[in-house]
Amino acid sequence: MKNTLRNEVRKAEEPEAKPEVFVEPEEQEVKTSRFSRAIASFFRFISGNKIANEDIERYAPMTILVFLLLLVYIGNSYVADNKMKKITRLEKSIKAKKNEYVNLSSTTIDRTRESQIEPRALKLGLKPSMVPVRKIEIDNQQTKTNGRRKQK
Repeated sequence: MKNTLRNEVRKAEEPEAKPEVFVEPEEQEVKTSRFSRAIASFFRFISGNKIANEDIERYAPMTILVFLLLLVYIGNSYVADNKMKKITRLEKSIKAKKNEYVNLSSTTIDRTRESQIEPRALKLGLKPSMVPVRKIEIDNQQTKTNGRRKQK
């Protein structure tokens, strides 16, 4: 009897053999790299298979993020173009102002020369001085007393 009991216990411990089911190759899980799965997922998304699936919730945040980044990129390039145009316009303005400054300074220097002033002064009735110019010197003590001389 011992043998019978042992045989019954062994049968109870052994798992029942499952009948093998034929699975089509499409449904089999094939171990692939992450990269190939990502590429396959991308192409399925582009082809529209994923749009019809329930996985749209999974791809919606990424799609929104890509769309927002695209808008930021377009806005950034628009602002950069406008700033470059403004910089170019200001550089041209600076060159024009610099040329105007050089022209005015040379005209002013030319007009303030003695050879240019003398004919205009003669038209007004002014004559050049025949007495040489004198240098006025002020004593340092006078400047300390506001121009008054110290009394001794």
